[in-house]
Amino acid sequence: QDVLRVARTRFPGIQIVLAHCSVQGQGAENKIANAIKHLDLKECCDTILVVRGGGSFEDLFCFQEKVVVEAIYNAQTPIITGIGHEIDHCNADFVADRRAATPSQAAEIAVFNSAELNRVIKGFRWQINKRVSEVYERQFNRLQHATRALEQVPARTQHYTLNLKHIRMKLKLAMNS
Repeated sequence: QDVLRVARTRFPGIQIVLAHCSVQGQGAENKIANAIKHLDLKECCDTILVVRGGGSFEDLFCFQEKVVVEAIYNAQTPIITGIGHEIDHCNADFVADRRAATPSQAAEIAVFNSAELNRVIKGFRWQINKRVSEVYERQFNRLQHATRALEQVPARTQHYTLNLKHIRMKLKLAMNS
């Protein structure tokens, strides 16, 4: 329940697929391995959490078994283990993609914090708006400069036209004389 609470607190809309199985006692190792294989083959998860709250060494022994270790090692889906408490280590931890000290920490590692994601998105949005404004302002200034230059064209052409008329008149007078 702690894993579900942490995951849903960090990202309220998260979809969680549970594979219920025994995590201690006779035959638990086969049930755990089968659950891992099933989730991995379904390709329904971005990450698989193999978690179990604390317990005695004997309670956690099924996570030492070869069948569980091989299932984790062979899985294509990334696996985070969170088995027992911080001081507990088992063979499953050594082949997992990531080890968490507790099941709750496994959920924290696996599930992105939506508040942090929103903060990052707002930061990106601000940067994008700033860049767009800068580009807009630069292009607007270029357009204003071009507009002013074009506004001067009629005055310049009129000046050149008058000069050409004056030169023509001088040439005619020079040719007639």
